[in-house]
Amino acid sequence: MKLNPIVLEKTNKALSANGGLVFLNQLIEQLNLETKLSNFLPVKKKERGITSFTKFKSGLMSFAAGSDCIDDLNELREEALYKELCLGGISSRAMGDFLRSFSSMSLENLGNELSDIALNLRMRTHPDDLDFILAMDSTPHEQTGVKMEGLAWNYKNMWCLDSQNAYD
Repeated sequence: MKLNPIVLEKTNKALSANGGLVFLNQLIEQLNLETKLSNFLPVKKKERGITSFTKFKSGLMSFAAGSDCIDDLNELREEALYKELCLGGISSRAMGDFLRSFSSMSLENLGNELSDIALNLRMRTHPDDLDFILAMDSTPHEQTGVKMEGLAWNYKNMWCLDSQNAYD
């Protein structure tokens, strides 16, 4: 079998290892999440700077890009594609302030709205599948990082993050 040679070309364009963010951004836009979620996000104290939704989107995009902690936002906002999609992104300090500005009630309401969006999306993508079975799994992920957030000692005495996965 004859293989075609791989040709490498020079480019002056910025390249990104986070190309999947383009598809996530399209999904966010197609689901009209800004309109659906803006009422559940903290109200800004000042009219300047990026919107609460852009802060939320910056955090969501950072998870998709592989961020482990809020401090990773400082490095990620130097990445060209992330910076473009998140209107410059958000500093780790500003993200911390944003996350602390949520009330318990707004977090509960946001979670409920996100659940409704997910269920509606499922019904649109699988209209003939009326059986909804929610299965949950928890897997411990042992950590050694200094700045990892959300870690605790689990029942096996592991310093870890127990991921909670729910799927249908």
